[in-house]
Amino acid sequence: MRALQPLTSLDLINLFEESAQPIIGNDGQRLCGIPARELNRRYPDFSKPPLDGWVTSTGYAGVIEADFADEPVQVEVEEDDDPDWVRFRDPNTLRWRRVPVADTEVRQVAEQPFLHAIADLLDIPQAQRGGITSPVIPGVLWVLGAARLGDGLHRQTWLVRKLDRYLPEVVTQLESRSSSGLLLSTGQGHSEFIRLPEGIVLCSLRDAVVPHLEETRLDVDWLYRRMLGVPETTADSDFPIEYDPYRKVLVIRGKQPWVIKGPKHAKAVEHMYEQARKGRWELPAKEILTAARDQGQEGGSERMSSLFGANIEWEDYIIRVRRGFYAFNLD
Repeated sequence: MRALQPLTSLDLINLFEESAQPIIGNDGQRLCGIPARELNRRYPDFSKPPLDGWVTSTGYAGVIEADFADEPVQVEVEEDDDPDWVRFRDPNTLRWRRVPVADTEVRQVAEQPFLHAIADLLDIPQAQRGGITSPVIPGVLWVLGAARLGDGLHRQTWLVRKLDRYLPEVVTQLESRSSSGLLLSTGQGHSEFIRLPEGIVLCSLRDAVVPHLEETRLDVDWLYRRMLGVPETTADSDFPIEYDPYRKVLVIRGKQPWVIKGPKHAKAVEHMYEQARKGRWELPAKEILTAARDQGQEGGSERMSSLFGANIEWEDYIIRVRRGFYAFNLD
């Protein structure tokens, strides 16, 4: 899944959610999935190689979708004299129409490959993925394993589909497992009034997919902030810098994240970030060096270059704007 473009992965997530929809089979039994005719129309890329490898057949439908006065309706199909075809009555003309049997094949996203693909995106170790083969609620709720969302922050992660339909059952299962965790939903547009057990954070899997990349990645930083309850505000989204004091990561828009190693370096960067939030972008070097010292410490580094030492990476993120003054490098 990582090799797929984000838009393709979003289609795959949608298709996984819709794969749980019930449909009557040609033998009267209940199936789950989407008839090939509908799949070809709505998700044509998943009807041909290589993406058709994500879907599997569950049988043949006893009904198909037809247009009636520009509205889709389900109509029953019957066997035809030719075994490669079936027929149905056109709801507009009541005349018989024939379609290939292959159009009534019910397909769904193969659960195991999809779930392991999501676990791969979250870097969940294979040894922790036992819940993928033993669903909590078959076809609805799975434990993916413990995802590492940040330094020291590992959280049990579940994946759910059709949450709105199975909410009472899902809540019951989560309540019986008294631990906090992340609940990823393949659905979207959930009601803000959904109440989950304390410590369980609901996130849309679609919203976690990072757009505008050549491959699929999940925004683990966003998931991390959701787990910590950090509010998302418009003002924050317009601010060109983010600093995570727990993980010691500085993000300047347009640059790779900077993982800060030393504790004194982190103190210096955190002070600069706090002052930038107050509108003070250019700071005296003396102020930054003082903020980097331990409480009660005498002396310490007297130059920015000596504070960061041989680690020249800092020069990509902090620049001297004039003699004795430094600021974040936003260019």
